[in-house]
Amino acid sequence: MSTLQRKQDSGMAMVLTLMACIILVGGTFLMYMLAQNTFQQTEQSIDQVRAEEAAKAGVDLGIYTYWGTYLASRGGSPGNMASFIQYVANLLPNNEDLNGNGQKDAGEVDANMNGTFEVAQPVAIVASNNPKMLDTDVSIASLTAIRTNDATGTTITLRSTGSAAGLAQTIEQTIRVSGKLFRGFDYAILANNVNCILCHAEITSLTMDTNTNAALYNTFDRVKMATLESLMMRPADALSHVAGTMYTRGNVLNDTGALMTPAQFSSSTFKGYGFNNTTGKITQNPTSGAMSASNLVNATKDVNNMLNPYASLYQNYPKDLTAMTDGDLPTGFPSPFPDADGDRVVDDAEFSAVAGATTGTLTGGVVYGVPAGQTYGANALPATSNAAQGELGTTGTYNGNVILTGTAANPIVINGDVNINGDLVLKGVVKGTGRLTARGNTYVVGDVTYADAAGTFGKASDGTKNLMALVSGGNVLVGDYLTIYDKQVTGLTKKMEMRTPNVAASVTKSGKTYTVNYGYLDPGATDPGMNSPTMVNAAGATVARQGQRFSFTTSELMLFNKAEMSKAVADPTYIPRFYGLRESQPNNLYTFDSTAEFAFAYTDAGVKTLATYAAAKGLPATILTKAAKLYLNPKGNWLSEDVLRQIWYADEMSRTTRNSPVRFDGLIYSNNAIFTIARGFTQHGSYTEGRMDVRGGIVSPDLGVLVQSNGGATDKGLTLQYDPRVQDLMRLEDTSQVVFTRSIFRWTNS
Repeated sequence: MSTLQRKQDSGMAMVLTLMACIILVGGTFLMYMLAQNTFQQTEQSIDQVRAEEAAKAGVDLGIYTYWGTYLASRGGSPGNMASFIQYVANLLPNNEDLNGNGQKDAGEVDANMNGTFEVAQPVAIVASNNPKMLDTDVSIASLTAIRTNDATGTTITLRSTGSAAGLAQTIEQTIRVSGKLFRGFDYAILANNVNCILCHAEITSLTMDTNTNAALYNTFDRVKMATLESLMMRPADALSHVAGTMYTRGNVLNDTGALMTPAQFSSSTFKGYGFNNTTGKITQNPTSGAMSASNLVNATKDVNNMLNPYASLYQNYPKDLTAMTDGDLPTGFPSPFPDADGDRVVDDAEFSAVAGATTGTLTGGVVYGVPAGQTYGANALPATSNAAQGELGTTGTYNGNVILTGTAANPIVINGDVNINGDLVLKGVVKGTGRLTARGNTYVVGDVTYADAAGTFGKASDGTKNLMALVSGGNVLVGDYLTIYDKQVTGLTKKMEMRTPNVAASVTKSGKTYTVNYGYLDPGATDPGMNSPTMVNAAGATVARQGQRFSFTTSELMLFNKAEMSKAVADPTYIPRFYGLRESQPNNLYTFDSTAEFAFAYTDAGVKTLATYAAAKGLPATILTKAAKLYLNPKGNWLSEDVLRQIWYADEMSRTTRNSPVRFDGLIYSNNAIFTIARGFTQHGSYTEGRMDVRGGIVSPDLGVLVQSNGGATDKGLTLQYDPRVQDLMRLEDTSQVVFTRSIFRWTNS
């Protein structure tokens, strides 16, 4: 190789070496830059996390500012909703201006219905010019809160910005403080007190009863029923079954008023149908699907002294939620119209708070409205609609009383929540899903059934889901609550005849002949109230009233009034709720002061007006003056009792064959009383045979049910098939128990 060639090769090697060095240095620099960038990104990620945590700390500070300090002010124990509103109002004003423009726009409402559209700016808990330092370079840069009250609670929106090393992150957290969610619709029957309902009753699962697929046997949930204050039954005559669990609080009594032990309960004729004590599924024969009756056995306790779940009987079930190991059993019944002032009466503002948010409609059927102050003039149900149909079909509300009837060809169609500012009269076929809520009383004057396709339940032939809740701010009365039980004169007793308008019987005793008129439309068939010793006969003359037992409703409301009086005596702050037959007899609020099961006639010892009872017991007059008085008659007599009885009689006569029970599909709810009556054939000639079939649920504090069947050992009075779908129909909050929940959470840097 020549010298020149060697120099060229050496020069090339030096170039390659230099290039390699440059590449190495560049690579090293690149690696350094990548490392630096990764370090910076890591630092930034750490700072972002620190800023996020600071923002979350701000939310926690906001929660403590309002909820934590409220609890501390009460020694750690929350009170009712009113107590929280009173507390927080001193810290955070109410705001209904959702877009913050200072005026009421479309979609913005007076949410708490106090008559004022309230505008307020967010309150700074941590001002932006005075951040709250959490570390050297970490702070809650700002924290604001704004609050909006509604009918059952208040919503507070917290906006918190956290900062770390100059990096900011912002959170919006919405919290709600409201009444405790009411879980009463988990129960087929829930009431404060139960007595007559446990005679010939069958409480089962609708989904199980309508199932035809053998592969699904043993997959259906047990049914629950409960009483919150007392349970009374006749141990030898109950002849009832529940396909699940019975819960009681307070006393369990027999028909003589004596306390019953769990062992006596277990040996009574109130039985259960077995279920799996691990899963709660009803036990069925794998071939036939049949159930087997067994004793209700009181729950045992575990090693920690806690009740074991999935028992068939819980006597004295606890009120403490942590001890309710077999599910939440409520302690009260919230009003469907939140009772802001606690007077137990639905006021205008309380109705408007619910009706103002109405989005549902009601169409179809016959819809007849009677404005407040006017009366219904016909003596039968209306055949055609009036202007109320248009109002309910567009706004979902009506200011006045309403009569609704539906047929298979022209059903009442409900879509969402509908509110009536008055009483409601209801009968017939219903289609759709929703809540039908009346501010006043509701009168069910015949069968109410879903427009279901043949062979199905809860679904119309066009696929429409059928599911309704009937809700009342007053009372719900199913059937004839006014007709007396019988008429009596010396030596003769005649029970009222349900299918004969006029009938008489005579008896001669000691040379004197007595005539008793006991037909359904004869004079004196209506419960007169305590202070009505006379009546007007068919000739229009005023005569002495024939002796009689009063209506079943009167017997029950006396017991309800006695229980309310006892609560008022025990707690001076308690506002009692007393029931009367009619508002035209304000002094006819009465009670039964006796150890007997119930009264039969106004002449029975122990039957007293509440005023007489209070005076005899030395009770303060304020108990009566502050009480809510709830009357069973249509308010202002807009629908007369005579017309009501004509409607009931027409319904009875429409039952052309025997064994035609009263039928109701859906949930019935009132935070006052529900009375249901179906008289038997043997005693009263009714083709309902003393039976009522419900496919849904019944929930009410005061529950008076007389569906006694005809008394045979295998006869059933009340058959209630619990439809678990009713749990989804209503969300009620019990404002007597305030609870805290976090709701919407979102990051925002806007």
